[in-house]
Amino acid sequence: MKRFLAVALSLLVLAMLFLLRPRASAPPAGPLAASPTVDAAPAPVPEAPTAVEAPAPDGKPQVPESVQVMPKGLRWLQQRQNEDGSWGDGISLLDGHPIDRVGTTSLVLLALLGAGYTHLSKDEWEGKPVGEMVKNALRWLQGQMGPDGTFVTNGDPDLNQALGALALNEAFGMSGSAALRDGAGRSFGAVQARQRADGSWGDSVQGAWAAGALVSARISGLSPDPGALSRAGDNLAARLDGGVDVPALGGHLFLNRDAGRPSVARTREWIASVPPEWSQQSFGYWYFGSHALFQLDGPKGPTWTAWSARLKETLLRNQGADGSWPAPPGGSSIVASALATLTLEVYYRYANTFGSASTR
Repeated sequence: MKRFLAVALSLLVLAMLFLLRPRASAPPAGPLAASPTVDAAPAPVPEAPTAVEAPAPDGKPQVPESVQVMPKGLRWLQQRQNEDGSWGDGISLLDGHPIDRVGTTSLVLLALLGAGYTHLSKDEWEGKPVGEMVKNALRWLQGQMGPDGTFVTNGDPDLNQALGALALNEAFGMSGSAALRDGAGRSFGAVQARQRADGSWGDSVQGAWAAGALVSARISGLSPDPGALSRAGDNLAARLDGGVDVPALGGHLFLNRDAGRPSVARTREWIASVPPEWSQQSFGYWYFGSHALFQLDGPKGPTWTAWSARLKETLLRNQGADGSWPAPPGGSSIVASALATLTLEVYYRYANTFGSASTR
C-alpha cells in the first residue's frame, strides 16, 4: 500500500503538464496556432488536483479493463533499458524539441513512477526486480549532472533540464530517499537558474515542463523560489491569453488555479474540436490534451467523455503486439511508448480539479 499512497504526490504534479502546441487544423508535434486574445478577471477555483487512490484488497491498483495493456507497455520499456541504466540512443523529438538520453530516460522514469514504481519497489517482471531497474536509471541520471545540477545534454538544454529535474523530484517525493535529496535539489536549482527574465524557459512547452519540476520540488518539501513560480504562472497565463496554446493552458491551471478566463474556455473548445486520430501521430498532444480536458471536464463531463473514447480507441488499436507504440516522424518508439503509457494512466489515477461540466 505504501507505494500507492506515494503515487498521489507524483500524479499531483503530472496533472499540470498539459501539452505541445498544435496547429489550427490538426494537432502536430510543433508550435501553436494563434487565436484572438480575450481578457477577463480570473474566477476562484478549487485547490490543485489530487490523485485517486483506488487499491484493491490485495493492494494492487484497480485498473479499468480498457487500460490493462498499460503494464505491457512498461514491460516493453523495461526490455529496452541500456546496460548503464539509461534509455535511448540518440536524439529524439518531443513536441518539436530535441531530447537525448537525459530526456528519454526521464520520460520512462515518469511513466514508471506514475504507475507507482520507485527504486524501493519489490515487484519483479519476468524475474527482474523493478526497483533495481528504477534505481539504475536514477543513478545514471544523477551521474549526468554537473556540480550546479545542470545536466550534460546534446539536446534542448531547457527541456532536458526540466524533464530530468521533474523525474528526480518525483522520485524523491514518492520515496523520501535521502540518497535522492541532493540531486533533486541541485536539479531544480538549475531549472530556476535557466528561467528568463520574462518568466519563461523558451516556449510554453519548455515552460510547462519546467514549472512542473519546480512545483514537484515544492511538494516534495524542498524550497523552490516562490518568485520563479509566480513569474512562470504569469508568463503562461499571458501566452494562453495570446492564442490557443495547450501547454500554456496546463501551466496556467496548475500554477494560477484559474478556470474562469475566456482563454481557458477557448482553448478547451479547440482541443475538443480536434479529437485524437492515428493520422495525427502526436503523442504529446494526446497526453497533455487528455490532462487538460480531464481536469476541466472529467470524469463524467460530455467533452471529456467524447475525447477519452476517441483516445482509447486510437491508442489501444495501434499498440503493437509487443506492447510498444510506433515512433512519429523524428521521434522514437521509447518516447512514444512512455507518453502513451502516461496517457493511459490518466483514466484511473486522477481526480479532476474543477468538476465535470455536467455537474457545474
